[in-house]
Amino acid sequence: MSDGTVRDVTNASAWQSSNIALATVSSAGLVTFFGSGDVDVRATYQNVSGTLHLVVANVPVISMTISSAPSSPATSFQLTASARLADGSTQDVTRASAWESSNASIATVTGGLVTVVANGEVDIRATYQGTTGSAHIAVARPNGFTLTGFVTDAVTTQAIADVRVQLVGGGSSHTDDHGAFGIPVTEGRVLVEFSKDGYQIVEKDVTISGDAQMLVTLTPLAKSSSR
Repeated sequence: MSDGTVRDVTNASAWQSSNIALATVSSAGLVTFFGSGDVDVRATYQNVSGTLHLVVANVPVISMTISSAPSSPATSFQLTASARLADGSTQDVTRASAWESSNASIATVTGGLVTVVANGEVDIRATYQGTTGSAHIAVARPNGFTLTGFVTDAVTTQAIADVRVQLVGGGSSHTDDHGAFGIPVTEGRVLVEFSKDGYQIVEKDVTISGDAQMLVTLTPLAKSSSR
């Protein structure tokens, strides 16, 4: 600080990775790696930034595992991909994997988010560093509609977990670790509120005539400085 003191501002800083395909950084400064290479991790507090340059060398992948699908009918659901490394550790590589569906007329997949097109069975594959994991999934669409989407930070563009997704006058849900959400909706006009501590509340007015998807950004609240 200007008075010569040092303050821990880890949780008060805005964190950013120069290459989110290689590494992401959480609001608490936790860095997660997805590949090998160079990346800059930046923290900004009161408009002053500090940067650390990292050179990442990945441990070889020996196997891949894909999480199981929900047992109930759903228009979409999020899968995760885990890589077992040669040193015995396990790493979440959902965002860094290349995803593929064996039958796009049954279900499609992007970033692990499966969208059910029709009832049936399909193989969902995730490939990371040349190693592929596969899950055979039976999918079925529910009778109603579903509103799905992703919530990200307006400053860092990172996914935000545990955002409350509330239908005004109806049900609610929360985003998962990848910022994804899904909530049942009925046909017609619905008002959706997105809220999380430390962020401005956002309301979206949506007209539902079928399954719908949206991308939402939340703006962090201004951090007050103390003297």
